[in-house]
Amino acid sequence: MDVSDLIKKGESETIEFKRELNDSVYKTLSAFANTDGGILLLGVSNDGKVFGFSGDLDSLARSIRHNLRINPPIKVEEIGEKKVVIIDVSKSPVPISFKGRYYKRVGAQTVEMGWEDLQRFFLQKSGVTWDSLPSSAALEDLDEETIRKFVHMARNRLPYINENEDVESILDKLGLLEDGKITNAALLLFGKEPQRYYIQAKVRIGRFKDPITIIDDKEIGGNLFTQVEEVMKVIMSHIGVRYEFEGELRRKEIWDYPLDALREAIINALIHRDYTDPSNVQIKIFR
Repeated sequence: MDVSDLIKKGESETIEFKRELNDSVYKTLSAFANTDGGILLLGVSNDGKVFGFSGDLDSLARSIRHNLRINPPIKVEEIGEKKVVIIDVSKSPVPISFKGRYYKRVGAQTVEMGWEDLQRFFLQKSGVTWDSLPSSAALEDLDEETIRKFVHMARNRLPYINENEDVESILDKLGLLEDGKITNAALLLFGKEPQRYYIQAKVRIGRFKDPITIIDDKEIGGNLFTQVEEVMKVIMSHIGVRYEFEGELRRKEIWDYPLDALREAIINALIHRDYTDPSNVQIKIFR
């Protein structure tokens, strides 16, 4: 695709026009590298008017390497007698900053990453998961009763763990210790009060009359095992159940929604959520 075609396409998440060389050029190149790559046309205004670039290309390439530590392909095409510089940036396997700040593309805009964005970004780039990182919590913040109950219930799947082992040994065998410290996953699973460290690790259940009229709501904390059970109790108190009799006085409960499916959905929402996101899990019940 030549430069005229790129200009006709207009600015987008992967195409940006810059009339002249300034800090916004480097910010955009950083954003392209940190998102999905992109092409920057230097010497073209935001509205697609060609002004041309008269600077030295070698100096431009050196400046990009110096400021961003990347070396994207740079070429020049002429429109009329005006030179347009095409800088083609690939998605980077490592985070790219400009003057100590990191940028990303959101639609056709370049925006600075916030703290939550940076956390997620660095974890993704490093291949490390948030739940495997050491927590600032201590072993004393875990509920031993919950740990031992889990080991007992899972004893057939965890034959290598003795129910009478000390807690630290159990956590180590479960892969929930990192350099002698409990991991975020350990705190979420077995913590007495994980919300002391991660306020977002909770569930909010709202009961609605319609999409904008709330009847009541409830916030549920505790570890993941506690949250699953408490969420199920709340949902079951707000959905219908009928009874059928099988044989002699044998009563069978028929719920509006299959309880096993509800429990699985709740577990998936809690386990697979992004805990670097400051928001909490929300469940809405409409009656």
